[in-house]
Amino acid sequence: MTHPRLIAVGLAVIAMLAAACSATTTTSEPSPDDSTIPSVSIVPTVAPTSAPTSAPTSSTAPTPAPAACEFVPHDDLLPSDRFTDIQVSSTASGDQIRFVFDDPSIGNPGGAPRGTLSIAPSPFTFSGSGAEIDMRGQHVLLMRFEHMSLSNDVGQETYEGPREVEPDSPALRHAVLFDEFEGIVGWYVGYDGPGCATLAQDGSSVTLTIAHQ
Repeated sequence: MTHPRLIAVGLAVIAMLAAACSATTTTSEPSPDDSTIPSVSIVPTVAPTSAPTSAPTSSTAPTPAPAACEFVPHDDLLPSDRFTDIQVSSTASGDQIRFVFDDPSIGNPGGAPRGTLSIAPSPFTFSGSGAEIDMRGQHVLLMRFEHMSLSNDVGQETYEGPREVEPDSPALRHAVLFDEFEGIVGWYVGYDGPGCATLAQDGSSVTLTIAHQ
């Protein structure tokens, strides 16, 4: 005969086993292994740099500086041995200095008057005193008259005009009478620019033209 206490203990054990089997088992997702996580490289964002802007190029070639005109010396007979006046003027193409002559002396006792144009050597000085002359202009020419009568038949000076001229002209800058002695008349002529210097005789005058650039 089975003992009642043993039966009760057996039933309790069976009930506990049944409860354990009937309970819902919750399975958690396995935590991922850190070694299986793919690594991501973070690239820093850099602002795009614009291409360097080159300086604009001009489609027009620079204009070359005008070449200086080659000077040609002059040596010619003059209209007269009596130089009486100087006149300065300007045209669209050049500046002019006009040397005016009067009727010649009787018989030209000093010989045939001649005029020469050459490049003036420096320093520029007055022939009598030797005092230096501050000539204006990038270039200086020497206009020289020889075999001149410096006074008329009654002893008056042939030339009574200005001894210095400073015109406000595009090329011609300065003219100075530096020699007036023993039949010689000499002028320094200063001018700017590369323009040609030409000498021409027209009737009773000789005209020196300095061309504009």
